[in-house]
Amino acid sequence: VAAWLQRADIIHATTIAPIAAPCPVVVTLFDALDFHPRWRPSRIWSVYVRTIGALAARRADAVITGTRASAIEVASKFRTSTDNMHVIPLGSTLTPTNPATPVDLPTDPYVLLVGSDSPRKDFTTALAAVARLRATGGDISVVVTGRPPPAYRNVSWITERHNVDDATLTVLYQHASAVIVPSRHEGFGLPVVEARTLGVPVVASDIPALRE
Repeated sequence: VAAWLQRADIIHATTIAPIAAPCPVVVTLFDALDFHPRWRPSRIWSVYVRTIGALAARRADAVITGTRASAIEVASKFRTSTDNMHVIPLGSTLTPTNPATPVDLPTDPYVLLVGSDSPRKDFTTALAAVARLRATGGDISVVVTGRPPPAYRNVSWITERHNVDDATLTVLYQHASAVIVPSRHEGFGLPVVEARTLGVPVVASDIPALRE
């Protein structure tokens, strides 16, 4: 309705697009998580995406996704045509030239986990690996820019940072010994690009989008 009233030239939506519109519609689909019961963020929302969202995607004039791996999955799950699908990788806005921001950093070397835990992100595996390393005498800690799994909250060698802005995130990346991306499923995996943009080593799970 807003598109009609405002005489829009084009609509660019993310995940959910209008089924009918007075102008061309472009929809960005980062992944097909809603078709995976194990990884979907919300059962009710996922039903909406798999029905109305999928219909809208099939009617869209163009579909954008971030990796070839995601494009294959989106085309299969949403049943969209590959003829109007465009793979446009995400980019990092973080650069080494960002102004340095005073940040309280761990005194020990640390690895960085970007985001909050979920079954798909699988922070538990990464933190269990660090715990094993520490048990053998490894002097290493962890910084998480969100919430770690419940079993690892209030742990002395884990630092939680919330509501991190880009300048602070840049500092956290630049001082990390490595960035860990242990995801079981990703449509893209932006922390990999951000870390490599800043020259930080990455330890990532072996899944199609992250390999790409």
